[in-house]
Amino acid sequence: MEQRQHNIRETSKSGLATVKGINRTNDYAFKRILGSEEGKEALLGFLNAVLNPPSGREFTYVELPDRELDPASLLERGARLENPAIRKALTIEEAFKRNEQERRLYELREKALRDEISMMEGAMAEGKAEGKAEMAQEAICQYLEARFGKASQGLQKKVKEYNSLEVLTKIMNKIYTAGSLEDARAIIEA
Repeated sequence: MEQRQHNIRETSKSGLATVKGINRTNDYAFKRILGSEEGKEALLGFLNAVLNPPSGREFTYVELPDRELDPASLLERGARLENPAIRKALTIEEAFKRNEQERRLYELREKALRDEISMMEGAMAEGKAEGKAEMAQEAICQYLEARFGKASQGLQKKVKEYNSLEVLTKIMNKIYTAGSLEDARAIIEA
């Protein structure tokens, strides 16, 4: 039993006991630990410990609607874990970790959150690359217009067909060496 306890609990740098492998900021885990009827007493203790209301104004009742929790408003680092109700929450957390079905639901939620973040980061990177490509197209076209005037409109149209930032960068690096419209055409069509 002692060995099992050692494997499940660890102490963080701040000296607070945690359960290995449970991300308490995961909204599913948090809701399961503090947002259930079983954890109501722990939630009240947690709220009183963190918010530290004046004497006589402590929280004594909390209603738990069945809805998603905002992950940004979850556990704070400075929670006072010496509070008995918070210790109860840690006990519930340990039981939650041992329950395979609960653990699977938690892991699925963690994966969904990571996938969403990854998707958003990918979309942002793609958007930045598209924006850079458009800027490169515009810079090349402005140069062609300033250097060769209306005679360069066909080349400008060709430049706007390129979407690859790599290709456009190569054109930009060479276009300033073009001494004639034919030189510019050779660089753009290469």
